Amino acid sequence: MRVPGAALLAGEAALRAGAGKLQIATAARVAPAMALAVPEALVLGLGQNGQGEITRGHRALDAALAACDAAVIGPGMGFSKTTAALVRLAAAKAVGTPVLDAGALSRSLHAPPGRPFVLTPHAGQMATLAGDDKTAVEAAPGEYALTFAQKMRSVVIVKGADSVTAGP
Repeated sequence: MRVPGAALLAGEAALRAGAGKLQIATAARVAPAMALAVPEALVLGLGQNGQGEITRGHRALDAALAACDAAVIGPGMGFSKTTAALVRLAAAKAVGTPVLDAGALSRSLHAPPGRPFVLTPHAGQMATLAGDDKTAVEAAPGEYALTFAQKMRSVVIVKGADSVTAGP
């Protein structure tokens, strides 16, 4: 967990949006602080390696995802092979249409057949996803959002001063 505050903010936003019962799955090291910061949430601490990446607790995460109606995957996560495996697992098990943000966005991202996502990259992340330059994305965010939305059969929101949303 590179930026635990991002997971905290995503959890608080979910509550404010009316998500109801909130579960936050996070790295075990930050789980106690997360539980204190968001006392109304059920906090699931997952085992991690020396770099802080979540490496254990996938069965517990499966069970938590099965009990959720919505999932936001990625806030606070870094980019790595370990993260990519966790994202694939969570995206496949999530009920409904998962929102992928931050560390969940990588070039290896593929929508499972029949499974759309809501993707929320900023220009730098969109450039990585598209294999292009950040300045090109900033110059034409709508074009990138639409192209990627069609490719992924998903909703894409390219975040910025003027965010752009596109669907397939």
